[in-house]
Amino acid sequence: MKTVLLTWELGDGLGHVNRLVTLGRALDQAGCRVVFALRTATSIAVANRALPNAIAVPAPFARRDLPEGPAAKNPPACNYAGVLYNCGYFSTEALTGLVGAWQSIFQAFSPSVVVSEYSPTAVLAAAGRIPAVHLGSGWAIPPSDQPFMQLRGGTLDGLIERQNVVLEVVQKTQQATGGPIPNSVPEILGHAESFACTLRDLDPYRSVRSQEAVGPLEVLPPQSAVPGDKMLFGYLNGDYRNLSPLLLRLARAEVPANIYVRNPPVGLAHLVRGTSVKIHSYPQELISAIASCCAILHHGGLSTAETALALGRPQFLLPMHLEQSLTASSVEELGCGVNVGRQKLEPGKFIKAALENGDYVTAAKEAAARIGSRPLVDAKLRILKACLKHLN
Repeated sequence: MKTVLLTWELGDGLGHVNRLVTLGRALDQAGCRVVFALRTATSIAVANRALPNAIAVPAPFARRDLPEGPAAKNPPACNYAGVLYNCGYFSTEALTGLVGAWQSIFQAFSPSVVVSEYSPTAVLAAAGRIPAVHLGSGWAIPPSDQPFMQLRGGTLDGLIERQNVVLEVVQKTQQATGGPIPNSVPEILGHAESFACTLRDLDPYRSVRSQEAVGPLEVLPPQSAVPGDKMLFGYLNGDYRNLSPLLLRLARAEVPANIYVRNPPVGLAHLVRGTSVKIHSYPQELISAIASCCAILHHGGLSTAETALALGRPQFLLPMHLEQSLTASSVEELGCGVNVGRQKLEPGKFIKAALENGDYVTAAKEAAARIGSRPLVDAKLRILKACLKHLN
C-alpha cells in the first residue's frame, strides 16, 4: 500500500483541512495509506473524524505572533515573499530547522507523494526527493514562473531587501540539506505540480496566471432565490477586535441577523440579548445558512465567499488579513459586495441602507448566473489523477 502525506503549514481557518480531507477520502478509496501533517489541533481532530483509519500528526511551522519575530518588526507583507520572510525564511537556522522537521516526517512515513495545502516548506523539503502536489487558494498558489506580484498597497520599505534575504536563506538551507538550489524565490514552488483551487473571479493572480485556476474541490451549489425577509447571516471570528461594537451597531440599526461567532468571547450573546441580532456559538451548515438569508456578513474566507457568489447573495466583508482583503477586493470588483471597514457610515446603518437599495442584490444575482452557466470542471478528479500518477 502506497502512502500519501497530506500537509497544511500556513494560513488559518478550516478551509485548508477541508480541502485535504476531500482529497484524503478519494485517496483512501483508491487504496492509499493516508497520513496527515496538520497545523492545528482542531484540524487534526477534523481529519481524525473524517478518516478514522488515517494517521494525523502535528505539522511544523514558524509562529508569526512572537513579539520579537519579524512580523512584529516590519510592515505587513505585501507579496508572497514577505509572508515567507515572516514565517521562518528570515534565518538560515530557522528555515533549516523547519526543513529538517518536515524531512523527519518524510522519514517516519515514507510517502510516495506529498500533497501540500499552502505548505511551501513541505514543498521545499520534498524538492528533488519526493514528488509533490501543491494546492490551495489562489493567494496560496502564486505562479512560479514570474516574480511575485505586490498585492497590498502602502510602504515598500525593505521589500526588496527582505525578498533577497528569503532567496539567500533558501539557497543556504538547500545547500546544507542537499536539495536543489533555486535562482529565484518563486522557483521554490516550481518543484510541485500546482493547483489554484478557487473560482477564477476570486484569484488575485487571475491577470497573470498562465494556467487558470481549476476551481473549488467541492461542487458549488446552484443559484437560489432570495428569501422575502431581510435576515442577514454572519460568520465572524471571536478574535475580531471590533466584534462587540459591530454587533451593537447592527442591533441599534435593527438589522435582523443570525450571527455565528467562532470562539466567541464570554458574555457576547448577552450583549445583544433581546435585540434583532441572535448569536450562535455553534457552526451553521454553510450552504443552507447562506441560502436562507438575504446577504452575508463575514471576514472574507474563500469558501464562504465562493458559496455566497454561487448562491447569489450580496456580501458585506470585514477582512482581518491580506488574503481576506484580496478576496474582498475581488468581490467588490464584481459589484456584489463591499468592504464594510472602508465605509464612512457605521456598519449597521450602512448594511441596512445597502440592503434597501438593492444594487448589491442585483449584481450578486448576475454573478451567480454567470458562474452557474460555466462548464463544470472536476477539480478534485484532476488533482487526484496528479497524485495517483506517482503511485503506479
